[in-house]
Amino acid sequence: TAAPAGTNAACIDDLAGLNGGPGRGRLLLTEAFNDQTGYAWVEAPVDLVHDQISVELDLFIFGGSNPPADGLSVIFQLGNDPGIVGRGGGALGTGGLPTGYVSVAFDILDNGDNDAEGPCDGISTRTCHVEVNWSSDPETQPSVLSSSDVPNFTGAGGEDVPIRVRITLNEREIAVALSTSFDGYGTREAIHSLLPAAP
Repeated sequence: TAAPAGTNAACIDDLAGLNGGPGRGRLLLTEAFNDQTGYAWVEAPVDLVHDQISVELDLFIFGGSNPPADGLSVIFQLGNDPGIVGRGGGALGTGGLPTGYVSVAFDILDNGDNDAEGPCDGISTRTCHVEVNWSSDPETQPSVLSSSDVPNFTGAGGEDVPIRVRITLNEREIAVALSTSFDGYGTREAIHSLLPAAP
């Protein structure tokens, strides 16, 4: 059954697949239902001003609504309340956050003029790109950085092929590297640039 709209749908996908996931023991942010949001936190504080931060994860986006939507974000919150959440949908978990943030979002649905177009565009108006957002609402405001040099997120996830993500934040410098064997993508640095200011 679907988690009610407005609640946290995240869970660890049990190995038996009893909670609706594929049964692989991974963090499952949402199930294959519309209007869901899922959140998971790392509560250990980090110094985004003075420390280089690196985050690595294997990304699987699969199944879901038709068309699949909307994507997910890795959020570096600038406040000290680990329990705050932003709006889901096209806001990608960051719209309406009461504190500043830097996020890297993996966007799989074209939400209009603010979305960069990418190689996943097709009859269902899908798009694939990675974007960096800075204390804004990605549903209504352009991202500060974006790249469509990305693998097909839903294609790889549907085939259970991981996309290895490495995000590095070092004062103003941000880099997002992606690696997968799906469709011969290989390893690429999708984004490497400077933020408007240090967090």
